[in-house]
Amino acid sequence: MRAALKAAAGGTARGAAAFALSLALALLAAASPAAFRVYRPEPGAPVRTSFEPGRALREIAAWGSGLRSGEGFGYYVGQTRWDARETMPRYVAVSLYYVVVPGLAGMVLGVALGIAGAGKPRRRAPGLFGRALGALYAVPDFILALALQLGALAALDAFGFSVARISSDPRGGPLLALPFALMGLYPFAFTYKAARRRATEAAASDYVRYARAKGLGEALIRRRHLGAAVIPEIGAELPSILSLMQGNLFMCEYIFALPGVTRLLFTAAFPGRGGLARSGEFQYSVAAMVVVACFAVYAVAWAAYRIALAAARRGLSGER
Repeated sequence: MRAALKAAAGGTARGAAAFALSLALALLAAASPAAFRVYRPEPGAPVRTSFEPGRALREIAAWGSGLRSGEGFGYYVGQTRWDARETMPRYVAVSLYYVVVPGLAGMVLGVALGIAGAGKPRRRAPGLFGRALGALYAVPDFILALALQLGALAALDAFGFSVARISSDPRGGPLLALPFALMGLYPFAFTYKAARRRATEAAASDYVRYARAKGLGEALIRRRHLGAAVIPEIGAELPSILSLMQGNLFMCEYIFALPGVTRLLFTAAFPGRGGLARSGEFQYSVAAMVVVACFAVYAVAWAAYRIALAAARRGLSGER
């Protein structure tokens, strides 16, 4: 028991150290735009770009010292100054919702259908549903997002009423059906394939054949034995699922105008003709706070997924 506790503590410490190192590297990478200086040596001369890594390090140092005074939490959108301590909780809440809720819904549905479809005859294994799901999984997420928006507009033209909103707005709020469906599709497809594969392997095992020989019902076998085999498999794939969700979050918040943390990166961190940041000024404070918020969303989503899987495992098999 003592050895097991030491091993668990060591694994937790290594995981925390890896998480902290990843955060530090991400904060360093977020300062990379500040390392490039664009300037004209003299009026009328061609624009030049120089690489000055010291400028990036100074941005990081200034932001870190500004956190103690409170200045590091300030940022501009247009000409308006905002305080991240007041605005970031709302952005994080939106991002967390679209990572956790659709992800959990997709995982539950994928595991349930994957277990239900395990052990079928080989000629029926691919099936129309499996092929359609595989085709959707291969389509890039931004193409699916645009297709959903075009479908909603086509339905509006055909039926005369809106079946779904295509972007977020202050009056309607940030909860939309289209990004919810899109954020849930990929974890559903991923977990469905993983659950069906693992459940099919477990269905051919000796202990399942023994359970059938003892006269246990098929529903009980699928719940107790196949479910117990599938849940650890899904738990091992959580990094892949969460990476997929985080990548999709950037695209969903940008295309559907969701007021989440990643959209703030595009609208306030970088200068540009179409951006909302102050002209000509890269705001490292925004980029750094978005990085920290994304890591926080990842950590909370990880905990929520682990708790859900532990509850599912105990409910299906009685194991802890």
